[in-house]
Amino acid sequence: PKPWRFACDSRGMIPHVQRALALLREHGEADCHHCLVYVLIGFGEGEENDRRRVQAVVETGAYPFVMRYEPLTSLKRGSRPMGWAAWHEYAAFARYYNRPWIWTSALKSEEA
Repeated sequence: PKPWRFACDSRGMIPHVQRALALLREHGEADCHHCLVYVLIGFGEGEENDRRRVQAVVETGAYPFVMRYEPLTSLKRGSRPMGWAAWHEYAAFARYYNRPWIWTSALKSEEA
């Protein structure tokens, strides 16, 4: 099957991404292993909204790929992102969701 890629960069995009993934599934075009949703975090919507968007993608059965925003004018890497309390939490959050074998195994252990 073809890989499908979408973006969910703001809170308002969640229903559109959910609808697109539902349509693909209805027509037998995609399963969770072939749908990747790019999620931009640290761009100003705040930590709670960033987390909510990633969780919405996970709930649809697709895989999120978390992209950490880094301003073009940033003079050093690792500056505190907009809306996040600490850089290390921001980086750890992206690392966790960009490794599907970690969070999918956590979901399976919760279901058991």
